[in-house]
Amino acid sequence: QFVTTSPDCLIRVFRFRTGKLRRVYDEGVEEAKKVQAGSNEDLKLESMDFGRRMAVEREYTSDLEAPGVNAVFDESGNFLIYPTLLGIKIVNLQSNSLARVVGRVENTERFIKVALYQGMAKGKRTRNAEGEMKDVVKDPTIITCAFKKHRFYLFTKREPEDVEDASA
Repeated sequence: QFVTTSPDCLIRVFRFRTGKLRRVYDEGVEEAKKVQAGSNEDLKLESMDFGRRMAVEREYTSDLEAPGVNAVFDESGNFLIYPTLLGIKIVNLQSNSLARVVGRVENTERFIKVALYQGMAKGKRTRNAEGEMKDVVKDPTIITCAFKKHRFYLFTKREPEDVEDASA
């Protein structure tokens, strides 16, 4: 399968072998407004945060030199990951359901490009901050950049280690 993104804010998933359209996801401004007005509390944002995101989205869509969004599959091909106005969505293609929205708390960032790293560290064990040995577990990492920001963001399941321990 392969995925296309377009300026009309539609994410289209096709079957590679047949070329048939498998799924279409509308991530436009009107759809985001419907979600905000709807009854699903898990996806709703505070009205002030939503207003900030809408302002950034208007600026993003009016900028002709801004790069378009992309979408990537996980290694199994069962999940599709793409940036939207509301954050980075992870969609289960098998059940056609939203698995998770990442980056919702970053209310002024409009993520535009995503990449996914699903590998593991080379060693079987590693030391934690206390010096104890622990097994390395698989932890997928989403790498992304945002509109008009000169940095990149990493989203992972791990909590950051204590800053005081890192500086010592």
